[in-house]
Amino acid sequence: LLVATGVAGSYEFREISTLVNERLDHFTATTKTANALLRAVEEQDRMLLRSIVSGDLGADEAELPQAHVEFRRALARAESRADEQQRALVARIRQAEAEFVAARDRVLGHAAAPGTSAAEIYGTIFAPALARIREPCEALFAESRQNMFDARDAVSEAATGGSVLLGVLVMVGLLSLIALARSMRTHVLERLDELRRFSEAIAAGEVHQRAHLTGNDELARMASEMNAMLDRQAALEGRLEGRLAQDRHMLIGILSAFADGALLLSTAGDLITWSGGFPDPRIVDALAVRAADRNRSIARGETPPDEPLEWEGPDGSAWRVHFLCAGNRRAAGWLAEPAEARD
Repeated sequence: LLVATGVAGSYEFREISTLVNERLDHFTATTKTANALLRAVEEQDRMLLRSIVSGDLGADEAELPQAHVEFRRALARAESRADEQQRALVARIRQAEAEFVAARDRVLGHAAAPGTSAAEIYGTIFAPALARIREPCEALFAESRQNMFDARDAVSEAATGGSVLLGVLVMVGLLSLIALARSMRTHVLERLDELRRFSEAIAAGEVHQRAHLTGNDELARMASEMNAMLDRQAALEGRLEGRLAQDRHMLIGILSAFADGALLLSTAGDLITWSGGFPDPRIVDALAVRAADRNRSIARGETPPDEPLEWEGPDGSAWRVHFLCAGNRRAAGWLAEPAEARD
C-alpha cells in the first residue's frame, strides 16, 4: 500500500505538472500574445485618432511604426505557439495586416481626392481595415482565454482526482493497519500470551498442563512439540514409577523371607522399607544414629565393612545389622534383622 500510494502520488503529480507546463502555461502565454496583438492595434488606432483630432498628422508618425513593430513581434509569437485551430486565425490576422498598414498610411499621407479630410479617410478606409484585423485578434484572444480556463479546470480536476485517489489509498492503508493489528492481536499476541502462561505453569511444576494452540504456524508447532515433550516425560515418569514400585515390592518380598521381619535403611540411616509389623520408631531412630557411627568407623578403616554390627535396641531387643555394598564396593544401605531370627 505504501508503494502503491507513492506510485499513485508520483503519477498524479506528474500529470498535474504536465498539465501545468504543457497546457496551462502554453495557453496563458498564447492569451498574453493575443492580448498584446489587440493592444498594438488599438495603440495605433489611438495614436492615429489623436493626430486627426490635433490636426497634426505627423505628431505620432514616429511612434506608429514602433507600435506596429510590437504588433509584428506579438504576431510572430502567436504563429509559433498556435495550434491547429489558432493557425487559421493567425493567417487571417496576417492577411488583414497589409490592408491595415496601407489604410493607416493613406490616412497619414492624405492620399485622397482634393477636399477630402483625414477624418473622412479614417471613416471610409481605415475603420473597415481596423475592424477586419481586430476581429481575428479578438477571436484569437477569446479562444486562447477559453483554452486557458479549460486547462485550469483540467489541472483542478486532476488535482482533485489525485487527492481523492491518495485519500482512498490512505484510508485503505489505515483500515488495513487496523485489520492487521486485530489479526496480530488475535493470531499472535493472544497465542503468545497463552504460550507464556503455559510455560509459566510448566516452570511451576504443573506438568499435566497442555497448550491448546491449533493451526499450522510456528506457535502451533512449538506448542505441539512442547505437548509431545511433556507426554514423553509423563510416559517416562510412569514407567519409572512402575519400575520403582516393582523394585519396592521385590524388596518387600525379599525382606519377607526373614521370619521375624527385617528393616532396610539408606546409607544415612533413613528407613526405606520393612517386612513384618510396623517397626518401633524409637528403634528406627536409634538404629539410624548407630548406623551413622558405623559409617564413620568404616570410612576411617577401623571396622571392616563386611563385619556385621551387633546392636541392642532401646527396648532391649538384639539386632544384627549388615552393611550392604553394590558393585565396586559402593555403599548401598543397611539391612537390620532381629538377632534371634538368625539363631
